[in-house]
Amino acid sequence: MTEPVDVNTLAVALIGENALVRAGDTQYQLNEQNALNASIDTVVDLIVKMVNELLKEFYPEILINISAPRCVDIQTGIAERKIQVEPADLVTPKLRNTLLKTIMLTTKGLIEGADSLFAAPIKSALTTDELDFINEWTKDQLRQKNGRKIAKPAALVLHFSDEKTVEIPIQGAFAPPPKLPADSSQPVEVLAKADGFKASSMQVFLRLVDKAGYTLDNSSITCLADKSSQIQLAAQAYLDGNQLLKATIVEIEDKKGKKSGSQYNIKDLKTIPLDQLSKEGELQFKAAGELDEYEYASDSPK
Repeated sequence: MTEPVDVNTLAVALIGENALVRAGDTQYQLNEQNALNASIDTVVDLIVKMVNELLKEFYPEILINISAPRCVDIQTGIAERKIQVEPADLVTPKLRNTLLKTIMLTTKGLIEGADSLFAAPIKSALTTDELDFINEWTKDQLRQKNGRKIAKPAALVLHFSDEKTVEIPIQGAFAPPPKLPADSSQPVEVLAKADGFKASSMQVFLRLVDKAGYTLDNSSITCLADKSSQIQLAAQAYLDGNQLLKATIVEIEDKKGKKSGSQYNIKDLKTIPLDQLSKEGELQFKAAGELDEYEYASDSPK
């Protein structure tokens, strides 16, 4: 299929075969069952949105746009959505590579198990700020999709400048929303909603949220406060719908050094007004070595 000269195709989503059937000598009839795929449309729409937002954030001086029109190849009968950029003359080889790596990384983050399809160099064309931007954006989308199944599989074919193509299967399900890191032997910093408290046993129940304030998991985690002021903060946040909590927690180990898998010690706890959420959300899930230095109150246990 001939491509317009002012358009540069980055990738093609192969929706389905036999999308066209002959209906006479000069006419074709659209087979909608093979031409439409709601799950893949969702993936493609998210990719287009991600790339356009990245361009707006990091390349505002370059006036290009990403789109994904639907089409059917009359020779093969395959329904497609072409992820393309225009005008093509503004796309340098370096920028094109950045856009392709953005598509790959976004797909990797959205589709469950897709990370096994990629080798380590996938991130090499992206800056640290760009990677952080993509990762945070992807987390928000996963919260909304919540592991939704992909009913009808398809494929995304990326077209590199050296005529090399990479085909990515789009199947299974969206990746589940991010949760607390599996290895929590080191302190981690999280955002959470207070889901209750039990002062008599110094317990605080936290439900993790993302930087937009949306719940990451349907169940709460049990945390043990190390001072009464933390119980008071949790109670305040629980009763005040405008308060979230920023907590530094570490998983509890038993006497044999085994992790409990369900309980955590609170090392630090602060309340966060919702109007500060976007700023504080950037701190979510940082490792202990990346955290700010904390000053503990004098009543903290030694």
